[in-house]
Amino acid sequence: MSRLKKWLKVFLDIYKKNIDVGFKKPNEKGFALLMVVFVIALATIIVTSFSSETFAFIRSNRTISDGLEAELAARSALTLALSILELPEDPSTPLQPWQMFNSLPSVPIPGYQGELRVQIIDEGGKININSIVSSNDAFPGSSLGSNQIAGVGSGITQGQDEASEGWKVALASLFAQLGVQASENTVAIIHDNLDIDSIAHQSSTFPGRGIETPSTTGLFLNKQIKSIEELSRVQGLPPGFLQRLGPHVRAGIGSDFRVNINTASIQVLKAIGFQDQEAAEIINKRAAGSIAPEELQQLTRGSASLARNATTNSNNFRILARAKTVSMTKWLESDVIVQSGFGKKVASVRRTRVY
Repeated sequence: MSRLKKWLKVFLDIYKKNIDVGFKKPNEKGFALLMVVFVIALATIIVTSFSSETFAFIRSNRTISDGLEAELAARSALTLALSILELPEDPSTPLQPWQMFNSLPSVPIPGYQGELRVQIIDEGGKININSIVSSNDAFPGSSLGSNQIAGVGSGITQGQDEASEGWKVALASLFAQLGVQASENTVAIIHDNLDIDSIAHQSSTFPGRGIETPSTTGLFLNKQIKSIEELSRVQGLPPGFLQRLGPHVRAGIGSDFRVNINTASIQVLKAIGFQDQEAAEIINKRAAGSIAPEELQQLTRGSASLARNATTNSNNFRILARAKTVSMTKWLESDVIVQSGFGKKVASVRRTRVY
């Protein structure tokens, strides 16, 4: 546009000059040539500007189209992964259907020209960080105080509170293995963020001390979390803490906090109560095939907490899909729970993010 204004100014100056002196005959050919050059230059500028805007519009539309195509492909991959999780397991094979599905380099979708990759991640081998919160700490309206250990009341409440104390011990053991100093206090700080009260965590059966006070209201989450990333808002955690947690800890709302020993890390196995040698034997046995429920009963004999906290299958999974086109890449992440009943499995999506 600036070039167009410049040419117009030049033309008007010359035209004015010729008006002032009159259109003398010797100058008519020169002025006509100047007019031709000006018209050609003006047309070139207009065409160039229009072409530039057209190409920008085409690129913008292509980006939007590729983005939509990539997102639809990622959601199609999610549907496929859910159907894989619902397939019956074959105890005679060392790999389950979803594990074999993970070995595919890419997922073919008819009509999709881009690259599509999907991974199903077993989250059941991780400790659910929400397990450290008892029913009294997590839900308003309880007849007991927030940090009080249930000594009376129903057997269900008593059992839930005892279990949460056990998970605190397990989580502190895991943190210590990961090199976290004052691991009990770190668990207590996390507890301050997960419970509903505004006072520091304190328990007669767990040594960790929290840091929450009524004056710090608003700095703590005071709710159960749905993703480990939410812990990034927690005050007082060591640097790099979340990166160390990833392979061993998960988050999610639910009541089944058992750990799948067929996919748990050796650190998690030791944290929930297996001795070093037992944990190493479990890792070695898994290389030849999944550990059966009967074998788990032998491994947990004599330990009520291990029998309560360990299992041989998973119902919590995370699905990651990456759809790539010429100009756009979309990621999809879903938390999935698989429930069994009436002879079949049903996979349900709890949370999905596309970015």
